[in-house]
Amino acid sequence: MIATVTRQLRWVFLTPYFVVRRLNLPSPIPGADRGEANRANAISILTIAVLGLLFGAIHGLNLGRSSALLNVFMAALVYVGWLLWLTPEREMRFFKDYRTFSCGTKLTYVTAFVSIVCATWWWALRVVSA
Repeated sequence: MIATVTRQLRWVFLTPYFVVRRLNLPSPIPGADRGEANRANAISILTIAVLGLLFGAIHGLNLGRSSALLNVFMAALVYVGWLLWLTPEREMRFFKDYRTFSCGTKLTYVTAFVSIVCATWWWALRVVSA
């Protein structure tokens, strides 16, 4: 049961990652590799999703007021955590599974991701402003 939930939650986060990763947008830095820029954008999306939960938890559990420096530090930690977890080898392994998904499955995971992001950021902003 827990393994199934974990697997589904993993795909809720990985599906938007692969969607953003495959957009093939031009790099904002002249001369930079487009693939690395797309990877950075995709990991940034995942970081933004997790930060809503972290910011809300810090304020909701009365762990103190966070400063801008603490917020930047947390964002950097989350970003580096995603980078360390999603190695190129692991990314290729997950991408093989991702390619087998139907459009409906991908849409379901992306919708769940957007719902989670909206809910966590709504909660974080509500807790912070209270």
